[in-house]
Amino acid sequence: MRFHPLVLCLGAMVLMWGASCSAAKRFIHHPFVEERVSLSGGRLPSKAQELFYLAREENPRLHWNSCLAGKARDRAEDMAHTGNFSHRDSRTGKNPAWEMIRSCLPSRYMGENLTKGDESALILHESLMKSPSHRKNIQDHRYDQLGVGCHNDICVQLFAGE
Repeated sequence: MRFHPLVLCLGAMVLMWGASCSAAKRFIHHPFVEERVSLSGGRLPSKAQELFYLAREENPRLHWNSCLAGKARDRAEDMAHTGNFSHRDSRTGKNPAWEMIRSCLPSRYMGENLTKGDESALILHESLMKSPSHRKNIQDHRYDQLGVGCHNDICVQLFAGE
């Protein structure tokens, strides 16, 4: 794979900046850093993107799904506004994630992971991987679609697969 010299230069600058900046705690030094920098126009990846890349390292079958990412962000925003950090909606008692996923694509298999905290994406991912049920969702090879959305200190991962 060949990269344009400007992309390599930007990647090197980001790595150097990350090594000397306190914000580097949020930036993950990832083998695809040049690709990520060029895709995002030179900006650092969002926490949601970082969580996606970390999950994809665990399960290479996962592909980014923009519809799921939008729904995940809506879900995180709703939980932040209602104060209900739970898989179940306090008003209905049901998990709204299933309908959100179905509205994006027909899926036989669906999953949801929730995280809360101001920590970096890497620390949040490590916490998810320490939990057997969250780890199972991330590593489940029945899933091939993933959308991640964050609002304030809440991040949601929505998984789907045939």
